[in-house]
Amino acid sequence: DWPVNDTVKYAKETVGVATCLPSDLIKDEAQDSANYLYVIGAEGRSSFTYHITFTSMKETFGYKTKEDWFAFVQKWKKELQQPYQVKIR
Repeated sequence: DWPVNDTVKYAKETVGVATCLPSDLIKDEAQDSANYLYVIGAEGRSSFTYHITFTSMKETFGYKTKEDWFAFVQKWKKELQQPYQVKIR
């Protein structure tokens, strides 16, 4: 995040950011006009795992529409929740 109001000197940029964390860690949720805010807690744990991914409209590859981005995020989340298993025989 680079919160500047000077759009002449600094062009606005469109980015997508997604975070995936265990749902039992989410203790509260709030929204304002620009954010999705989560309070997380990990009582009784010494650590937890989360994943983050992002994209930028300035990339020459990736997602150019919000529909494509959100479709990717849903697929990404599903793959994270059902990891591949490798068995060696």
